[in-house]
Amino acid sequence: MAETKAETLDELSEKLRSQLLLIDGKPSDKLARRRTLEALLKVVEAAPVPTEAGNAPSDSPAPEPALPITEVVQCLSDPSERCRELAVSVLSAWLARLTDRRPLWPPLVAALRQRLAAPQPQPAEPSEEVRLQLVRLAGQLVDSDGAQLAPYLDHLVAILAAALADPSPDLKTAACQATGRLARSLPRHFHLQSASLVPPLLRNLAHQRWRVREPCVRALGDVVQFGDNSTVRDAVSHMAQRMFDQVPQVRLAVTEVAGRWLVELPDRYSFFAKILPLLLTSLRDGAASVSERAEQLWEEAGRQYLAENEEENRQLINYPAPPPDGYPAQYSRPPLGCRLLAQRCFCTLLPGALADLTDWVAPTRLKVAQLLHVLVLHQETAVTQHLQKLVPPLTAALGDDEQEVVHWVTRTAELLGCFVPDSALTEVVLKPITGEGASTGRQLLLLAACLRGRPQRHLVAEQVAETVSARDVCQSHEPERQRGLLAVTAALLDSGPDLPTGAVPPLFALLVTVAGHADTESETADTAAALLSRLAEVAGRSEAALLSELGPPLLQRLAEDAELWTAASSDLLTLLALLRCSASPPESVLRPSLPVLAACCRPDRPAPLRLACFSQLCRLVTVCPPAVIRPLLHSVTDDIVAPSLVWHPGRSDAAIRTAALALLLAELQVPELAAAELTADHEKLLTAVVGLLEDESRKTRLFCARAIRSLLLLTLPGSLPVQLLHNTATELLKRLDDTDGEVRLCAAGAVPALVTALGPDYCGQQWRGHVEHFAQTLFVFLDDADERLQQLAYEALLSVGRLNAAVVCEQTNVHRDKQRSPARCDQLLRALTPAGAGGQ
Repeated sequence: MAETKAETLDELSEKLRSQLLLIDGKPSDKLARRRTLEALLKVVEAAPVPTEAGNAPSDSPAPEPALPITEVVQCLSDPSERCRELAVSVLSAWLARLTDRRPLWPPLVAALRQRLAAPQPQPAEPSEEVRLQLVRLAGQLVDSDGAQLAPYLDHLVAILAAALADPSPDLKTAACQATGRLARSLPRHFHLQSASLVPPLLRNLAHQRWRVREPCVRALGDVVQFGDNSTVRDAVSHMAQRMFDQVPQVRLAVTEVAGRWLVELPDRYSFFAKILPLLLTSLRDGAASVSERAEQLWEEAGRQYLAENEEENRQLINYPAPPPDGYPAQYSRPPLGCRLLAQRCFCTLLPGALADLTDWVAPTRLKVAQLLHVLVLHQETAVTQHLQKLVPPLTAALGDDEQEVVHWVTRTAELLGCFVPDSALTEVVLKPITGEGASTGRQLLLLAACLRGRPQRHLVAEQVAETVSARDVCQSHEPERQRGLLAVTAALLDSGPDLPTGAVPPLFALLVTVAGHADTESETADTAAALLSRLAEVAGRSEAALLSELGPPLLQRLAEDAELWTAASSDLLTLLALLRCSASPPESVLRPSLPVLAACCRPDRPAPLRLACFSQLCRLVTVCPPAVIRPLLHSVTDDIVAPSLVWHPGRSDAAIRTAALALLLAELQVPELAAAELTADHEKLLTAVVGLLEDESRKTRLFCARAIRSLLLLTLPGSLPVQLLHNTATELLKRLDDTDGEVRLCAAGAVPALVTALGPDYCGQQWRGHVEHFAQTLFVFLDDADERLQQLAYEALLSVGRLNAAVVCEQTNVHRDKQRSPARCDQLLRALTPAGAGGQ
């Protein structure tokens, strides 16, 4: 068999020589050279490929046929692109079949450098496809004989550096792959030449194609690991930018390179602080493949670090510390080696991380927030000594525009609450909320996050509640601070039954204050109401019972400065919110609040303040049960409503008169109301209301007409002075010609009540003139264009007819022919004729 093989190789050698002679014989015939190279390629490809056992050159290699290496290498400079391609293919096939490739190294490496890395502006090889073949040929040479190519390292580095700078993406990819293999093949020599490969690799890290960036990251990892350690700093900064890459494969490559550096990089202890952020940030990557791989590499690095420092950490290994109390269930505790390695670099990483937390680029802030979360998780209780540095940047980051950044900062603050003792937490986080500097919503949000992470928050609940319920903290219209206050309250209420009793009153005051300063129908107000119900549940009482118990003390505290209130006073807003806490406030809250509101409605108080109090009183009168509100109506009417009905010029006073009339109408709607319960001087109240029937405000005139009707129905017939009723009738009849249709209807509807109030004795001849006046005025509107007003005028004439039917019948006959339609007059006569006959 050996003789047969030798013969076969001899025959192959002769064929190769004959084919090369053909090439030399026709140097100017391009077609002939191409055909000769094609024939040569077929002959080479037909040769057997050696097995792996004989694929490496040995000190005593077997005899090889004399191959025309020089002639084929010369064909790499052939003018014909096809001939150059065939020459590369022949050399590649030879390279795969020769067992002793050492004779091929010198001419092949020199030709590759001449074609790819010659010192000229453009490469000697103009064809992109041929350049790609040449780079792949260089990679094949590195794969087959990389460990033996130390003498040619400078040439290979120059070739690959030129290829990395080539504009072709495919060529860059092939060069990156060959560069990584070359670095791994010659680790002992590569560091001498590695520096020249770093700049082109760094430039390619930002290539637009991810299929170039991904192998470039891996090649850079090999070049740095097996090259000069001085390039680590430059490489890490560029690799960090790839952590923001949109393609998960690129981020995965960075993660794997960083994980390998932590385990295999020479002098890695000097660069732990540079490399750790690359891997730790990947633990919170959005792609599961990246985060899972990062976790595997991180645990491997932790195990190796612990093994290398076993003696120094013997105590921790033999007697492991238990997890801190209340360790978050959603996290698995990192291994000891990982925690020690992270703690080693925490002091170095913290300043830069906190500075980047305010970076102008949002993705940078997000990555830094995720990194801080991982670092604090590994620090555990050791983070206490860094709390002073952490709190201000975290507080500022809670106001970030990116919700993802806020999310991770909040989770970091929750970890601080778990790991930091109560004394440090209150000193660093709680104490700055009060004092000379005004607290911000972000400080409160940070406090709330720390409390949520606190396993035994009830121990500090009372102190926190007293602090945040202080007036200078909770009295604010800022939405952010309101959210922070509600977040702190919700965190304290999560204590459940463990919430101290002493924390309930300040939390109640806090929620009422926030509700008062928030917009009435806003989400903040709804959240405050929901938390108030939850507070009652935690305290073991109903919401009404809680309001009855804690409302009066709060009301007493609020009313201390009532004389100084304006419409924007925080205490007033809190009082109004307290009265809105329940659909029907208990009497223990309602009774002491009325004198305060009455004092605020005095004419000498600011108009906006009076309007706000009128509005709240109107609501209370409407919603409270009659048994509760009826005993208080007397003081409301005489002390609040009546003084406000006096006419004064100005828009503000006009609005107050309207509000006072609205409150009076609400009082008159109380069921089973008696005149004595409403006011002590019914005559004076009616006089004041009648005096406003000519007010400029349409709404005031409307409310007056309605109030007059209700007041007249409330009194006993004949109990009011006749002259007052005459004046009232005169003003009401004038309103029948009002510019507003609704006012006209209400005025007409009040006439029957007025007739009833005149009493049964108002039927003598001395009142005949007044009855005629009533009838004459009403007949004008019996023919009105508004059918509703016609009906009300008809009903009013019927009621007047009960006073003196003869007069009304007489006036009916007078006005019948003047009406557009006599139908209603005829109807009125039919209704009054029996009565008219009796009256005459």
